[in-house]
Amino acid sequence: MELIHRNLLIGIHDALQETFFGERKYADKVIERLLKAHRKWGSEDRKVVSEIFYNIIRWKKRLEYYMGENVKPDNIYKLIISYCLWSKTHYKKFEEFDGVKVADVLVKLKKNKVPSKAFEHSIPDWLVETFERELGASWEKEMTALNELAPTVLRANTLKTSAKELISDLKDENVIAFPIKNYPDAVQLEEKKNVFLTTAFKDGLFEVQDAGSQRIGEFLDVKEGQRVVDVCAGAGGKTLHLASLM
Repeated sequence: MELIHRNLLIGIHDALQETFFGERKYADKVIERLLKAHRKWGSEDRKVVSEIFYNIIRWKKRLEYYMGENVKPDNIYKLIISYCLWSKTHYKKFEEFDGVKVADVLVKLKKNKVPSKAFEHSIPDWLVETFERELGASWEKEMTALNELAPTVLRANTLKTSAKELISDLKDENVIAFPIKNYPDAVQLEEKKNVFLTTAFKDGLFEVQDAGSQRIGEFLDVKEGQRVVDVCAGAGGKTLHLASLM
């Protein structure tokens, strides 16, 4: 991956600034607004911005160790360059990086070790203790999986289409997807794409919803004519799924 365009760097910086220090700003909403504000960015540019943005959030604690300080409003560029050095992301020496001291970062990276499991997996100390207590010897395997980049999974809106038909419609828009075994309405993208710009999304043919969440609606076994109250709805993905099942 390469970070070679200054406008992408500034976009990542501003999105991180808003996420970490804005008032109640959720990362997915921040990146969604950023990408909508820069519609001329190509698919590769969007991929670079999204992956670096989310990876920095995911590995914030570990990156703070390399930086030697906590993230503050005035050191976001140091955070970004620390990520680039650690992840071996090629980057240009933008003027925003002038004055950013990375000698200590390079020394720590050369040692190739971190002081604790909390820094290694980029999670709070209390969470390490909780995982060890509740999951035993398998906790690191679980944590490693949690830190991996999740695939994009869609749920076909069965009121309008099927998983098979959705895969065909997406292919017509150069979005390659495939079915997931034992998940009848789920399709997984072969690679990350901004599916919100597709005609299929605008026509209401799918929702973005991970495969595990799609199981919830099935487990509830709702029937037509029932009344269901979703008292813990967030964005409403599972609520919409329940509605389609009823």
